[in-house]
Amino acid sequence: MRTFFTISAALLVVFEKPLAGLHPKFMSRYSGYAKSKWMAERLCENAVATGLPVRILRLPYLLGDFYSSSCNPRGQIEQLLKAVIKTSLAPEIDFLLTYLPVDLGAEIVVRLSLLTSSYPNIYHLTPFPPLAWSDLIQKALAENSSITRIPSDEWSRQLKKFALSQSGLFPAVALTAADPTLSQFHSNIYRVDFDCRNLFTSFKTEKALTSPNADFFRNYLHSVASF
Repeated sequence: MRTFFTISAALLVVFEKPLAGLHPKFMSRYSGYAKSKWMAERLCENAVATGLPVRILRLPYLLGDFYSSSCNPRGQIEQLLKAVIKTSLAPEIDFLLTYLPVDLGAEIVVRLSLLTSSYPNIYHLTPFPPLAWSDLIQKALAENSSITRIPSDEWSRQLKKFALSQSGLFPAVALTAADPTLSQFHSNIYRVDFDCRNLFTSFKTEKALTSPNADFFRNYLHSVASF
């Protein structure tokens, strides 16, 4: 029997030092969820050191299905994009999104489970270059050609006004309630380059992993706008 542990790739740079060596003010910036993930991965690494068949899978943000473009209507990125399309306004934020279509992520996880124990124990499931928020907005223009970019705090205020007549925007309002400037999306956690060479060498499928094309994003954004 093999044990698999998954963790968001974005959490990896949160803790670059042992927990005991981190300043209390630094620790207070991160949720108990993030810290528990980090600690769980340390336990998995200890298990690997003893010879147990454990693999750590570090996943990026999961977008829609590669073929059907069906997506998670509760996802943070999906809620932001839906609000952009519905309001014709986009917040001026600057970040890079490391992503993976959800069905391809599931396939990779299954294929990893079939590899022999001689393969590496830690994988970054990040085979595609990150996507800039500005590029996502450019793709959204195909759904709504009159999108205007405004400062993120002003966008949050305008979003509340639109939500008075569009209840489908309530989740996006809730997302911005505690962070009206969307500061979390300016964090360096979205600017990390992940080494996924062992993913390619284990599968020998680097050329087979085709990046999502314009059709995928067009259908994905259409799915986002429709829920």
